[in-house]
Amino acid sequence: MMPILKSLRLTLRPFILSDASDVAAMAGDYELYRTTLNLPYPYQESHATAWIEQHEAHLHEHGFYTWAIERAETSELVGCVSLGQNLKQHTAEIGYWIGKKYWNNGYGTEASKLAIDFAFKALCVNKVLGRFFAVNPASGKIMEKCGMHFEGILKESIFKDGTYHDIGFYGLLRSEWLKMDDHRKFVRVDLRKVNPHDVSALQYIEQKAFHEDIIRYGDRPDCPANESLESLSYKVQTYDYYGIYENDKLIGGADIRTSPDFTKCRLARIYLDPRYQDIGIGKKAMLELELLYKGVTHWSLDTPHQNVRNQHFYESIGYVHQYTKAMDEVLKLFEYEKIMDVS
Repeated sequence: MMPILKSLRLTLRPFILSDASDVAAMAGDYELYRTTLNLPYPYQESHATAWIEQHEAHLHEHGFYTWAIERAETSELVGCVSLGQNLKQHTAEIGYWIGKKYWNNGYGTEASKLAIDFAFKALCVNKVLGRFFAVNPASGKIMEKCGMHFEGILKESIFKDGTYHDIGFYGLLRSEWLKMDDHRKFVRVDLRKVNPHDVSALQYIEQKAFHEDIIRYGDRPDCPANESLESLSYKVQTYDYYGIYENDKLIGGADIRTSPDFTKCRLARIYLDPRYQDIGIGKKAMLELELLYKGVTHWSLDTPHQNVRNQHFYESIGYVHQYTKAMDEVLKLFEYEKIMDVS
C-alpha cells in the first residue's frame, strides 16, 4: 500500500483517477517536457489516466513508489515525486516534476526530502541516486539541497528530440544520511560471526579503516591495513571473529580472544569503515560484545600511541590505561583494561 507522507506544507499521497486532468495540464507543458526524462509529448488526459492506473501494479511488482505532491493547506496538486528501487543493489532512484505554475516555491526540494527519508527509513536502501538533464541545472540544485552529492556527468547518454543529452548524477549514501539532522537514531547495528565468504569484503574494510596507520607509522608488515587474505581467513575460522553490520551491511569487524576459563577477553582488533565512524556505532558494538560474554571479568586491548581519538573513545566506555609497550623506535602501544561488574 502506498504510504502517505507529510511535511509542513506538503502531503505526498497516491494518485487517484480524478487527478488525471490536472496531471495532463501540468505534464503537457512543453517547458516541463523538455527537461524531464520520461514524459511523452504531447501529453493527453488519456496518458495520465493510463499512467495512474499502472501505479499499484508497479508498486507491488517492482517496488516503484509514485506520489502526488499536494499542498496541505489547499489540497492543490502541484507535481509528482517517485522512488524506483533496484532491489538487487539496494538502491532507489528519485524522480520528480513540479507544474510550472508552482515553480520557485521549494516544493520539489521539500517533497524530495520526504521521499529520500522514506527510502532510508522504511525501504532501508543503501543509496539514493538521481539524474537530471545537464541543460537543466535547477533540477540538480534540488538534489543538492536535499543533501545529495554530485557524482559526475554521463556524456550524451540520452537521445531526445533529435539530439544527445548529457546527464548529471547525484547520490546520497546511507552512511551520509545517518549523519544528517537527527538520523542517528535510525542506526541499526547487529553483530554476528563472519561468514567465510565475506572475508574479502572484510579485508577491504580493514584496509580503509587502518589506512591512517600507514600514514602515521609507515607501510609496515604488522599494520592491519596490510593483512593478507590468508591471514584474515585463518582468524575468521579460528577465533571468535564478529562482523559489525549496519542495516545488514558489513561495515566492520571485531576479533575476540578468550582465556581458557572464559573469564578474560582480549579484543585483538576492532574496526569500522570510516564512513560509519562518529555516529555511535563503535560504542554500540563494544557494549553488545560485552553482553555476548556475560561471565567475563576482564577485557583488554591495545591501541597505537598516536591514535588519540581511539584512546579517548576507549576511556569513555570504561577502559583504563595500564602501561605502554614499545614495539620499536616508531611504534608504541598503549595497553588498556576494563574490569567488569559481574555480581
